[in-house]
Amino acid sequence: DIWHGDDTIGGGRLRSEWNIALLQDVAAPCYVELLLYARSLLHGPAFYALWPSSKPAEPWGSLVAAMYRLVLDQPLLRCEADGGSWLSARSAIFADGGGFELPDAAR
Repeated sequence: DIWHGDDTIGGGRLRSEWNIALLQDVAAPCYVELLLYARSLLHGPAFYALWPSSKPAEPWGSLVAAMYRLVLDQPLLRCEADGGSWLSARSAIFADGGGFELPDAAR
């Protein structure tokens, strides 16, 4: 487990802030890069199984939240229209009633 929490002081607080910064500023962008690479290797459900589907307890929840903020602008959603392409969530249009729901981790 990693050191975290708002109830720490002094050196413990510094270590806690450092760990959160590593998760959000290093691990989350690396996870997004992994997804960008994996989209060329995996298809359909196998690719989307790499995405967190629920938000874990802290401090890991901050990693998942940061990852979902970063993927908004990355071409990680497959659209099969017009021969197929990868879209970002910001550029995609989601049809109402299409059965798509954001995973709990993205909320």
